[in-house]
Amino acid sequence: MSALATMRRRITLMREDKSQGAGGRLVSTHPIIADVWATVEESAGGAEERADKQIYGGTARFTVLYSQNYTLARVIEWRGARYRVSGTEVQREGAPMLVFNARLMEGSTL
Repeated sequence: MSALATMRRRITLMREDKSQGAGGRLVSTHPIIADVWATVEESAGGAEERADKQIYGGTARFTVLYSQNYTLARVIEWRGARYRVSGTEVQREGAPMLVFNARLMEGSTL
């Protein structure tokens, strides 16, 4: 089966823009780069203690068809949850692919 045939999940790639908001506060926005088909591999990750509660940091690996514009992605939205991109990798075997390693953002739920 080709890598393209396994891309059955729809994800949204977003970049991160920071600007100065009201009162001089730094405001972060996430404009959409593109909605794309991807292969998604999830793992639960380990629990972390913060302020008397456990937070489960899920991690995921998203693989998409390569495009230069997609390399700007810093946030990925999938199934209503947002993931922060922690690393990218270009795979050049066959059709070029872009792989994002990402971690569930605090405040998002699986």
